[in-house]
Amino acid sequence: MDEIQLMIQVSQGDLAKLGILYERYKQSLFGYFYRVTCGDHAFSEDMVHQVFVRVLKYRSSFKGTGSFAKWVFHIAHHIAVDYSKSFRHYAGPDSLAIKPSGEPDPYKSLEQQEKIILLNRALSRLKEDDREAVTLAKIQGLKYQDIAAILDTTEGAVRVKIHRALIELKKIYSQLEST
Repeated sequence: MDEIQLMIQVSQGDLAKLGILYERYKQSLFGYFYRVTCGDHAFSEDMVHQVFVRVLKYRSSFKGTGSFAKWVFHIAHHIAVDYSKSFRHYAGPDSLAIKPSGEPDPYKSLEQQEKIILLNRALSRLKEDDREAVTLAKIQGLKYQDIAAILDTTEGAVRVKIHRALIELKKIYSQLEST
């Protein structure tokens, strides 16, 4: 059953279906929050739960048009904005070196792991809104049109923001790589 059908059933009172949606989206939402918070594991978990509390609270506002991912990441964006206003203490970039999904893959080479660590450090040094846009586009795989709706801006502005953020990310990554 697809997410839209599940969410329509949730909005009609079948709250058990929310558990299925939670299982499908908890990892991607956690990854999103983990990067937005620069590696704050506890807050990332809390924010995933907050998303589903709001999904439950605002279930009647879901109309069944568009994608569920767009709707749920729109909620996640607002939670991330609330976090950023309330908590300006981010974890250091070294905390991003640990993959949020658990144990490191033993088959990955040391070089690949080092590149992941450098990329996470570079991501942590981007401006907050640039990091969020890059995370939504390149890590969560959302379309620019959906990101524009989430960030309440135009698709063109999102394209420019991501393009500039990727240039800055490459520059930061190169600097980190050379040190």
